[in-house]
Amino acid sequence: MIMDQNANMLPSPPPTQKIYRCGTLTYTKLTLTTLFGWLLWGDFCYTMMETVIPNIFPLRLKELGLSNISMSFIMSTIPGIMDIVVGPLVSYKSDRHRGPMGRRIPYIFYTLPFMVISFVMIGWSAEIGTWLQSTMPFLRKVAPTTITLSLFVIFVVAFHIFNNFVGCVYYYLFNDVVPPQFLGRFNGYFKIVGGAAGAIYSYFLFQYSLSHFREIMTGVAILYMVGMGIMCLRVKEGSYPPPPEDEFSGFLGKFKSIGKQSFTTRFYWYFYLTSACTAIAGATGIFNIFVSQQMNLTLKQIGILKAVGGIGIMISTYFAAVFVDRWHPLRIATYNAIGNAFNAYNAWIWLFITLPSAVFFWASLISSLADQFAVAMGSLCGIAMFMRLMPKSLYGQFSAANAVIRAVGGMGAGLLAGLFLDGMKWVLNGSDFAYRFGFMWQGTFRIMAAVFMCLAYREWLKLGGDEHYQAPAPWLPGGREPAAAHFKSVKSIPRWLKWALNIGIAGLVLNMALMAFFTYEMYRTEALHAIGHWHIVVWFPLKIWLTATWLVQYWQILRDIAARERGEKTRFGLPHHGVWMVGAITGLALFPAFWLKTQWMISLGLAHELYILSIANLVALMLSTLSTQVIRWIERDLTPAEEQKLKAQIALAEQNA
Repeated sequence: MIMDQNANMLPSPPPTQKIYRCGTLTYTKLTLTTLFGWLLWGDFCYTMMETVIPNIFPLRLKELGLSNISMSFIMSTIPGIMDIVVGPLVSYKSDRHRGPMGRRIPYIFYTLPFMVISFVMIGWSAEIGTWLQSTMPFLRKVAPTTITLSLFVIFVVAFHIFNNFVGCVYYYLFNDVVPPQFLGRFNGYFKIVGGAAGAIYSYFLFQYSLSHFREIMTGVAILYMVGMGIMCLRVKEGSYPPPPEDEFSGFLGKFKSIGKQSFTTRFYWYFYLTSACTAIAGATGIFNIFVSQQMNLTLKQIGILKAVGGIGIMISTYFAAVFVDRWHPLRIATYNAIGNAFNAYNAWIWLFITLPSAVFFWASLISSLADQFAVAMGSLCGIAMFMRLMPKSLYGQFSAANAVIRAVGGMGAGLLAGLFLDGMKWVLNGSDFAYRFGFMWQGTFRIMAAVFMCLAYREWLKLGGDEHYQAPAPWLPGGREPAAAHFKSVKSIPRWLKWALNIGIAGLVLNMALMAFFTYEMYRTEALHAIGHWHIVVWFPLKIWLTATWLVQYWQILRDIAARERGEKTRFGLPHHGVWMVGAITGLALFPAFWLKTQWMISLGLAHELYILSIANLVALMLSTLSTQVIRWIERDLTPAEEQKLKAQIALAEQNA
């Protein structure tokens, strides 16, 4: 399947066939397709297991009567501890391991049975507890629920220990066996397969999460054991150069080497802190299902939303993958982080209204479909960005360093997020309405993540950007590691940027026209006459003023485009035409959900809800204008001093080369 040019027993491909290389590995189109097939099959099995954990575990733990803080401890803190204790050592040893099966696959293959057994036991913890209680007299005075929970935690700890071996090195394997020019597309296929696994689980199994807990856990474990085992035997790694020598010796010396190599560069710290803030923001994610239930959705409806979203991601990812490489994953990720920051508190409206179940379900479904391409592009950036920016020789070690910082943040955040929601629940006399406040936690740390992402983007430009970037490597004489392969992304094209801006203006006009129609509908309806009058007197003047501020931004961007075309310095930078176009088209695609939701509420006479959504519409336009200004700020040209420093770095890199 895979041919190693250092292995004599493997035949060389015919000279007429195009050859693709990754280190010492060489592929034809056929063997590359086969490689993708086995890697993606392993991914399907692994993703199915990973999908079960955040979907079933919270439901099962709540059924057993656990508090939110206890659920956070099991779901967030325990994995975080494993990431800190196990992850760095596994990554460090994997980077330096040289064996018959390679440096990644042994860590997956030899831990496979232990991981499967612990996963199955989680599913059977209640039955194992009953058996232990019947055979051990001293346990008969202990409540069955207590025994079940204790076993659940023990098996979860065991699972996460062995899962860390797989979770660490599995993603490093892609970087070692996939040719660099195919990493973007492979990550796209990787996401498609993951979406397929999630959709299958959500549509067919999610509604049986509690009634068939044991069967689902056992079946998924068997699938993983067979699928991942076959992948490990079929995929072959190549030969690697000798690992870098450690400056320090001994067990503690390993940690000193990791620290000096991975934690002394500001550029990398920006990524670590972004990852940590993102993990902290996601600490309340395990409670999202309860938010959906608060909006009166059934488990079946939630499963349908997840399944449709998964299918949409699969289709969108196929087309989005190529643009990740063309527009650079760091740029897309930074724009995405800015958007998330400015939309961080959008869920405030659910503190004041609860839509009818059918309205919320169909509006959510349409919005999910409209947003899929943008979501797919954003989800593809994480791995691709890290692979392109981190030193390839120590990729596993730097991934582990990132995982440690993320785990430190996520571990404490899990407990604090659970404590926050338990506190809100106490304030609300035990009501599950408390879960609606989760956006406050998520939003705060999304904003912090966006700040670090913007700093990373500016630092990347100072290090050479797309044209001259080389990974900082303090352990090398020149302080830089040459790129494994040259990727050149497409810069912002003024002509297409103007088209993207015009689409945005079309969206503003359409929004204004629809609101004029809805205002007329409300004004002539007796029950909604007052809100129709409010729209005429208050809403439209504010909307026109906010639109004018956005048009000022539009004019300033056109002015900078003209300056760039003349070869002059711009006042601010130009937004990237491609990412901007995706955002503008997504905005237009969201109009059906906006129309359905508003028209349905008018027909039901929901005056209070219409007030809240109209205010949210104004807030969204204001935040859109502000996010545009931030994007222009991070894209601004380098200062003369920064340009001079960059030229010196390029000259030094050429001298060392």
